[in-house]
Amino acid sequence: MDKIFIEIIKLSFYSFIPIAIFIYLSNNDNFKYNSKFKYNLSIIIAIRMLFIFKIKIYLPKQLYTSNNLSSKSININPYSKFINNGFNLFNLLFYIWLIIIVFISIYLLYKYIKFNLALSRARQSINDNLIINVLINQQNDLKIKQNVDIYKLDGLYTPIITGIFKSKIILPDKKYTESELNFILKHELIHYKRKDNFFKCLMTMVNIIYWFNPIIYILRNFFYEQCELSCDETVIDNYSLFEIKEYSLMLLDTIKSNNQIEIPLYISQLKTKKSNKVKRRINNMFLLKNKKRGITLCIVLCTIVTSTAFLFQYSNATDEVHAENVDLNEFIKAVGTNNKIGYVKKNDLYNPQPLNTLEEVEAYIKEKEKNPIRMIPLYDESGKNIIGEYRID
Repeated sequence: MDKIFIEIIKLSFYSFIPIAIFIYLSNNDNFKYNSKFKYNLSIIIAIRMLFIFKIKIYLPKQLYTSNNLSSKSININPYSKFINNGFNLFNLLFYIWLIIIVFISIYLLYKYIKFNLALSRARQSINDNLIINVLINQQNDLKIKQNVDIYKLDGLYTPIITGIFKSKIILPDKKYTESELNFILKHELIHYKRKDNFFKCLMTMVNIIYWFNPIIYILRNFFYEQCELSCDETVIDNYSLFEIKEYSLMLLDTIKSNNQIEIPLYISQLKTKKSNKVKRRINNMFLLKNKKRGITLCIVLCTIVTSTAFLFQYSNATDEVHAENVDLNEFIKAVGTNNKIGYVKKNDLYNPQPLNTLEEVEAYIKEKEKNPIRMIPLYDESGKNIIGEYRID
């Protein structure tokens, strides 16, 4: 398990500078691409951070000579000196990392369950024909076939959408005009259509796994902001200047009151807590025409980022050994029949209870005369599965 932790540290280290550069450039006023581009790229980074692969090293065939044990060995784990010398530092760090992950997960799960219990007890069904009709019309416009339940909740001052698979829109218990309802429900349904709550959960998982890395917290906050900014961009697409102003005023109205119910981070809500972020959302809408979508660049970057997950998975070597789990105190690397590379047990090669030198030689000669060619099992990197045979001449 400490190998997994080492790979997480590596990935955290290698990704720190690229993520920092990406966020820095994205927050620059001269950045040419819109929030949809930033949001999509943030999702790609989050998904890549969840691909925690062990780097597999494929040993070339030339390291071995036919029908002989290799005299060469490769230190697969560069940290083995620290791991094998008495005090196991990486095991200690691993358990600290794991314990904190468990605590964070339990805390977030508790908050989510608490919120859902409060929601289920206090929510009220909506029978207002205006709200229902606007919801149906917006679903049709956005080509959403599945019905989305809608409720109202006292103590809530901003519309939200909860759930991943069975989503619910929750409105504050207040009166809205038809225009406001169109803005609000379109905004929440876009979150639903894009599965934003799912990607927020994904980002939360990244944050939990890399809790020790400060850049991930910055990435998470950046991701949440771009989620709302990109949703605003989709809402106001094809809107007139007057409609954009109305939508902006509605956003400003949401910061007047604070919710009495604590809303988890991974639930989409119309309100932005900080007024400076609301200002950025409004500025972003009026500057949208100057921004590029960056679809081609996003595809290229997506290909580059995802390909790094498989960078060490392939080799030109015909025969390879995955030196991962095998105990080199019990096994020796060897080339078996048909040039199959694997491991043989030392006990299969040598007498497990050696005699004196003369007796060993005599026993070897007798065994050789009785059976000049002996075959022993060839194991894979786990040391459990037989993948072939090794011939002893």
